[in-house]
Formats: sequence, structure tokens, C-alpha cells
Amino acid sequence: MRTLNVAFLFTALPILAVAQVTNDDCSRALPLTDIVNWCSPPQSFTTAGATPSGVARASCFPDETTIRDVWYSFVAQTTDVNVSITGNTALSPGGTLVRPQMAIYSGTCNNLTELECISDGFGTNTVQTFANQLQIGVTYYIRVAARGGAMGTFQLCINSFTQPPKASSDCPTANILCSKAPFTVEFVQGEGKDPNEVTGVCGRVGCQPTEEQSTWFRWTCQVTGTLAFTITPLNPTDDLDFVVFELPGGINDCSGKRAVRCMSSGENVGQPISTWRSCTGATGLRDGERDNIEYCGCDAGDNNFISPLDMVAGRSYALVVNNFSRSGSGFTLQFGGTGTFVGPTANFTIDQAEACVGKQLNLTDSSSFAGGISEWEWFFGPSATPTSLTGKGPHNIRYDLPGDKSIVLNVRTADGCIVSTVKTLKADCCSDHFNIGATLNDPLCPGAATGEINVRASSLYAPYQFNWASGQQNNNPRSLSSGNFQVTITDRATCDTVISYALSEPPPVQISPQVVMPTCGGGTDGAIEIRASGATPPYQYRFPGLPLGSSNRVSNLGVGDYLVSLVDSNNCQFDTLVRVRELELILDPSVAAIAQPSCFGFSDGRIDVRITNGRPPYQYDWRDGRGFQPDNSLLAVPSGAYNVEVLDANRCRGAFAFAVDDFPPIGLQFNTTDVSCFGGSDGRIEAFGFGGAGEYRYFWQAGDSASVRSNLTAGSYFIRVIDQNDCRTDTVAAVEEPPQLSVLDVQTTDLVCFGDRSGAITLLGTGGTPPYTYSLASGPFQTDNTFKNLPAGNYVVSVSDAQGCTAAMEVTLIQPDLLLVDAGTDRLVNLGEQIPLQAIPSSLPVAFSWAPADQLSCNSCSAPIAQPLRNVVFSVTVTDPSGCTAEDEVSVFVVKNRPLFIPNSFSPNADGTNDFFTIYGGISARSIRLLRIFDRWGELLFEGKDIPLGSEPLGWDGTFRGEPLPSGVYVYYAEVDFIDGEVLPVKGDVSLVR
Repeated sequence: MRTLNVAFLFTALPILAVAQVTNDDCSRALPLTDIVNWCSPPQSFTTAGATPSGVARASCFPDETTIRDVWYSFVAQTTDVNVSITGNTALSPGGTLVRPQMAIYSGTCNNLTELECISDGFGTNTVQTFANQLQIGVTYYIRVAARGGAMGTFQLCINSFTQPPKASSDCPTANILCSKAPFTVEFVQGEGKDPNEVTGVCGRVGCQPTEEQSTWFRWTCQVTGTLAFTITPLNPTDDLDFVVFELPGGINDCSGKRAVRCMSSGENVGQPISTWRSCTGATGLRDGERDNIEYCGCDAGDNNFISPLDMVAGRSYALVVNNFSRSGSGFTLQFGGTGTFVGPTANFTIDQAEACVGKQLNLTDSSSFAGGISEWEWFFGPSATPTSLTGKGPHNIRYDLPGDKSIVLNVRTADGCIVSTVKTLKADCCSDHFNIGATLNDPLCPGAATGEINVRASSLYAPYQFNWASGQQNNNPRSLSSGNFQVTITDRATCDTVISYALSEPPPVQISPQVVMPTCGGGTDGAIEIRASGATPPYQYRFPGLPLGSSNRVSNLGVGDYLVSLVDSNNCQFDTLVRVRELELILDPSVAAIAQPSCFGFSDGRIDVRITNGRPPYQYDWRDGRGFQPDNSLLAVPSGAYNVEVLDANRCRGAFAFAVDDFPPIGLQFNTTDVSCFGGSDGRIEAFGFGGAGEYRYFWQAGDSASVRSNLTAGSYFIRVIDQNDCRTDTVAAVEEPPQLSVLDVQTTDLVCFGDRSGAITLLGTGGTPPYTYSLASGPFQTDNTFKNLPAGNYVVSVSDAQGCTAAMEVTLIQPDLLLVDAGTDRLVNLGEQIPLQAIPSSLPVAFSWAPADQLSCNSCSAPIAQPLRNVVFSVTVTDPSGCTAEDEVSVFVVKNRPLFIPNSFSPNADGTNDFFTIYGGISARSIRLLRIFDRWGELLFEGKDIPLGSEPLGWDGTFRGEPLPSGVYVYYAEVDFIDGEVLPVKGDVSLVR
């Protein structure tokens, strides 16, 4: 057994849907169809809800009472497989499962053989195991559970691969890779014969990589492109390093190798793992990375991956993988990128798309390689003959069991490069698999179980099983009755066919004895004649005391019971007992013996007796106390039971009973349709006579003679019915009408505001035939009796009942007067000035709301004061106590007058008058943002900022740097800030006078 307690992750390809657990038994194992480098998405599978499968505890599972397990199956395509289960791990969790355990089995669910087993005894929440020497084409089973009966979700990964030759620790003897198929190196050891093959490369001060449990590989690029790969340690705590070399002189130029990619990152010794966690786990070349080297330790930006290599067709390369942790555990190597490796192409053709069990298949190799192929290995699976072959071929094989089959071809080159290809096909039990024949023997006699079916089956795979739908399990069921029979024939190859057979029997025999009665008083002139059909004619007959013969009649019989046998041509015998009795008088069936009384309760019935046999004259005893009389009729009889005995001239007798029935009492039923609306005339009565002698006639009081009267008003109607015997009855039918339909009550909700749609009308119906529907203003009828959102006006409301009757009423909705407000005419105002506004409503009280409010003294009063800075439209809205509103607007146009006074001279002589130079402005100006004084040569003499208008002490006092300036003309430049945000630049001359 070779197992490792490690995490093993692959790139997920197809996605399996998460579903309710159904695979908690080996017989319902979930098949894994993609088993090459495949991982389910995290949390795709679960043990939640699983029940114990009943399979014996696996060898590595703890001895626990309950093992809740789930099962998976796969068909081996190669000799090696790697399976991992990942639950709630610290890094890249695959689900919620803790402490998983797993076993791999061969065989069938009824006879399993354990191959590998692993249980998470260390709490890493992941397990992984390998199985090798698998038989290609055989089904294997994966059992997943958890210690302590834990349940949770997990990720399952599986990789079926061909194990490469034993890995080498030296470059010159390294395995040559010829495809990018992923593979696993299970164990690593030593540094080979030359432990210094990476000495002096990829190093820096304090970091000189060395070989540590090294594994070497070599290859040659076939198609120019990128090379990416991922190396995943089987022990997740191992620190793996690698170097990629170019071999300038070709595949064997290890001495001239040149490092092109270097990976040495790992632990920052003595520092917390948080500083070097990114340099742990998988490593390799990855798209998107930019660096070509990572040195020892874990520098900022290191992440255990470096940039892909751009390979060039025809150039050779080498890879060495070092296990710096020296654990002895191996790794999985997966390749990516667009470049390819030089190597053979494995391929072959099959002469049939589908195989027939037992029929020959021809396989022809079509592999190719410029360097030549030295070995071919073929694997066909255990149900093939042969199971494997070597050599180029062509080869002939056959499959001895149906199902999906995998054919694997491994080709090897002289330098040890191995490439595999797998093709699948389906082996079926074809229509000519069996040769079936049968002999059928039908039952000879009707109803007998003497039939037999003898089935003969042949194929290449004897013996055979015969399973009849009737439960028999042989090829020759006997004692069968007629009917249909179905048999399923199965051979050793598990192929089966279903055949149906039918056994028939002669029709059932029908025997009708015809008896001639002997005369009364011991006569022997009786006879029996047998009339028969069915079975298998011709018939023979055996009468008492007579031998079997062809005559079907015997005569000269007296009274007695005679057992008569009929024998058909298949010697089937059928017995019947014939009773011969003295002559009994019988009635003539052609004469109607009874005439019923004409009407119910009448006594005008009649009985007539006519005898068809015997010897006249006849006498009749009607049990009326008069004894035998010659009168054969009984007259004026009511309904009842009557008996008569008849005696002929030979004293033969016949007794007869008669039942005289009355016609049922005549009556009337009605199908009445009442008047639909009050006062209407659409009533209807349909009369149905019953009882009596039928063929009814109808007579209405109004003189009508039809069974139906229409267009009737409410009321009572007399009718008489008479049958064909003139029996009659009288009755009265009634037509009713509903109460008068009307509008019972109307409630109105008048409008809140003029012109809105807040009115409502609610009405109730009464009378007529409920339920009611309601309509407004000739609109459609509705079940809701309230109409909302109505404007003011006059309305006609209507109610309709279940019969379509209608009633209407006029209703008025009232609205208040229109609310108005007048904001006045548009106004003009100078910038900075205030202006009063006035809103006059049409009624009081109202609430006022002005906008925009920021330019008004009050936004809720009727007459606010406005001081706009620019043209503005003020709107006012008034709202009355009912919530009704009215709006108006007034426009205020602002005249942008910007009056300024700038002196043209000043005399700074400290006399208190005109001692400073500044600027004066009106109410529209805010401040002097900037004031500058220059001499005639342009030198800045004074600068003031944010000076209030007219503030002389803050203006220029005619000095420069504290010294008075002489009289003269000076230049000023100023920027004046106005209340509307505008800035007005001004400039000019000012005279300083001393």
C-alpha cells in the first residue's frame, strides 16, 4: 500500500451538479467519466444524508459503529490513478467535511477487494492515495466517509496516468518527455551521481541553490510557443524549487546547459509564516507573471511562480525539481502553454464503430514519429480475447462481454519516451448473436394443460439461462395451457434475447341434447339426440348400454337419467347427463298469454292458455274452486299472481303460473323556467308524462296541446295528460318571478377640490336575483359596488342581477369653487434694492408658500420682501384647509446698475479731508477685492485686498514704504466685488496733491 496524507488539487473541468445523496450504496455508485486530471468544483459532493452501505469496514477505517459512506466508480484507462478528497482545509478548502477517509476497491459490489485505504488521523481534513497495476477497462470503486461519522461537503480529484520510467536524479540520464500529459512522481530520493549540477546558477549573496532530492526531465520543442507548468507537492508542507535550462547543443548537452528560469523562494527563517505564506505550496511557470527568478526566502512580491518560457522549435530544454524539505514525497507535474514537445503521435484505427460481442475487431496502428517507434503495447481490458498484445500489428481481438470498452495503445521510442492514446467503443449483443429454434405442441383438448414448448438456443457462450414470464427456468416447459408465453434467454456473455410463443387449443365443446319425452303412464317411446360443436370433429358417441359409434341418436327410452359420452378425433372425451322425463304439457310460445289491465288499479286484464303438445281435448283448473273446466281463458282479472293446471286426454298434466302486472300510475313531471325579471314573460314549462302505457297527449287549460309552453308570465297553469289506454291525470304547474330589482342605497363622496377626481359613488342593489354587478354611466358592469376617482357631474348608476335584469338611478357629485391666487404683475428692481411682493387669494383662510425662499424675507406670508440678485420668477402656492391648492408666478427683473465713485485726486495732508484714496459704491457693491497703485514707471506702490467700500483709512495714504510721495499723477487698478458675485475691474489716474 502506498498512501500519503496530502492535498492534491487539479483544475476543474466538467462541473457535476450538487444533488440529494443517492450514491450511498455501492450498487448506486456515481460514475466518474472524465478521469484524466479532473477535479470537481469545491463542495460539489457531500456525505450529508448518507446512510451506512453495509460494506465491511475498510482496513484503515477506525472501528466505529456507524460509517456513513458515499460511492463513486470509474473505468480504468491507464494502469495508475491518483485520488484525493479535500474538505475543510486551511488553504483552498474543498468543502466542510472534516477528517475524511477513503478506500479504493476492485471487483463487484457483491465481492469487493480492497486495493488502497487512507484515513485522516492527523486532522488535516484531506486525504490522497494512489493505486497502480490497474487493469484497463475494469470498473473500480471509490468509497468516501469521515471519522466519527462526520458529514459535510468535499471536493474530489482524480487523475488517471501512465507512470513514467523511474525518475532520474541526473541530467544525462533524465527521462525524456514527449507530451504535456500530467503525471505524478510518487517518491524522490538522493541527488544522483553528480550532486553539483545546479551549483553556481540562480544564486546571489547568501543564496546559493543546491540539489536536494532532485528529479530531472528533458525535452525538445516541436511547435514554438510558451511553456507553463505547475508543480504541486504531494506533501503540502514541502518546499519545492526548480530550475529550467536550455540545452544549446541538443537533448544530450547537459554539460552546456544554461539556466533560463530559477525558483528558490521559500521560508523566511525565523519570521512568522504570514511573511512567507505566499512562497509555499505549488510552484511553477504561470501566465501573467513577469519575473524570471525568485531567490531564497520570500521577498516582497514573491509568490512561488515566475513567468512562462518562450520555447523555440528544435531547441532542447531540461527541468530539475528539488525537494528542499527532503521529505521523500514526490509531486504532480501539470503542463500548460502553447508550445509542444517533440514526441511520437500514438494513434490507431478500428475497423468498426461498434463491436458485436463474439465478433472479431481489426486494429491497425497509425502512430508516427520521425525518430521511429521501438515498442507498442496494447491493452484491451479483461473482457477481451486477448486482454493485451505487443507489437505494431495489425491485431485481431474480440470482446466476450457487452459494455463500454477502452482500448489503450502505448508507444515507446528508442530514448524511452512513452505516449499513450485511448479510444472507446461500445460492444453490443448484436441481433445475430443467438440462433434460436423451437418446437411447439398445442394442447389437444379444450381447457387441457397438455401443451409443450421445446426451445433450442446456440451462441459462442454456452451455457444458457431460460427465464419464462410464468416462472419456469428451463428450455422445455410442459403441461402448458393455451396462451402467450415469453422467455428471456441469457448466455455466459450476459447477452440476452426475448422470444414470444403462442399455444392454441381447439374451441370449447358445446353439447345440446334434444330429448323426446316418453308418453305418460310408463311409456318407452322417448329418445335422445346429441347436437355438438367445438373440440376437433368428427365425433363419436357412447350411449348407456351401447358401444362407441358414429350415431348421435338413441330411441325407445323410458323415464330416467342417461350418461352420454362424446369423443372427438383427438380422443378427447366429454360427458353429459341427460334427464328424460314423462311428457309435460307446455304453453304455445307464439301466443301472448297475458293481457294487462288497461290502467293502474283496473280489473280488465285477461289470461289465455294454449298448449302445443299432448292430446286434446284439454281441461283447465284455475284454482277458483270449480275444478277442471273446458274454458282456457280467465277474464276480468286485476293485477296479481294466478295458477292453472291443464290435463290432456292421456291424463298428462302441466302446471303454469302467471303474474299479471299493472301499468304504473300515470303522472306528470315538469321542467320549469321561472320568469327572469320581475314582470317579465319569458317563463317556460315543459311537461313530461310518466307511467301508464306511454304515447302521451297533453291538454292545457288555455287549449294548447304541446308538451311545452313558452313566453309565460308568473302564475299557475292547469294541464291534463292521457296515455294510449286513455288513462289520465290532472295537475297544476307554477311559474314564479323574482322580486323587483332596484337600487337600495346610494352613498356619494363629493369632490375635495375644484376640478380634481376625488369623487366616489357607492351603491347597493336589492330584489332581483343576486349576485349583483354595477355600472356607471353606461360603462361595463363590475362586481365592485364603489366607483372612485370621479370628477364632478351627473351620473347614471345601474345595478344588474344574475339574470341580466337592470335598474338605474341618477346621482350628482358636487365640487367646491375654484381656488385662485394672484401674485401681481411683473416688476423691475435695481440690483441691491428690495421690493415688496403681494399674493391675493380668492378665499380665506389659506396657507402661503413662496419659492425660491432664499431670496425672500418670508416664504409663508402673503407679502414677503424680495431682494433678488438676478432675474428671478417667484412662485406662490396657497393651500386651503381641504388641501386644495392654487399657484401663480411673478417675475422680478433685476437691473444690473453698478454705480461707483472714484476720486481723480486727493491731498494727504492730514487735515481730515480727502486724505486717502479709495473707491465708493452704491448698495449693489460689496467690497474692493483688490486695489493697486503704480507710479508712472510701473512700480507697485500700494496693494490692498478686501477693503470695505468707502473705508478711507484702509485706502492709500499717498506713501510708499512709510515715506510720503511727491505730488504727481499715479495709476490705479482695482477689482470691485458686487453682491451678485460679479467682479468689475476698473483702472485710471489719480492726482496726488501736496
